[in-house]
Amino acid sequence: MWRPETHTFVLSVGEVTMVLEDVARIIGLPIDGEPVSGLTDNNSNFLQSQIIAIFGREPEVSSSSKSYIKLGWVRRIREAELLNTEESIRRYVRCQIFCLLGSTLFTDMSTAYAHTKYLLLLRDFERSILIVGVSMSGTSLQSNVSYITI
Repeated sequence: MWRPETHTFVLSVGEVTMVLEDVARIIGLPIDGEPVSGLTDNNSNFLQSQIIAIFGREPEVSSSSKSYIKLGWVRRIREAELLNTEESIRRYVRCQIFCLLGSTLFTDMSTAYAHTKYLLLLRDFERSILIVGVSMSGTSLQSNVSYITI
């Protein structure tokens, strides 16, 4: 049973605390490298240009959440990709990674939005980004790899 006030699991042998190394071993993701932190430029023109460059579409803008992107919108883009060109595959992978970052790896109170700070991770497609189950090498999409080289 999870005890939220102490952030521990209560087992028959006592309380157990999960640390980052435990999570890395369980899900197979490396934990070394640059941290994902800090704020992005919240200028709406900057964000819009980044979203268009990454996802290939003009974003659905919400004035109440200008630092967040609707994951439903990203999922619709992902599902609409034909996967018939290298850029189409890259957009699909970017959408998938963004959804994983916002809904699985770094969740917050909302499961419908992801913070725009993750856009910076997807901008340079030639750098390595952590991911579960997919790797892109050149123009081929390969599965069963615990990281992605993009």
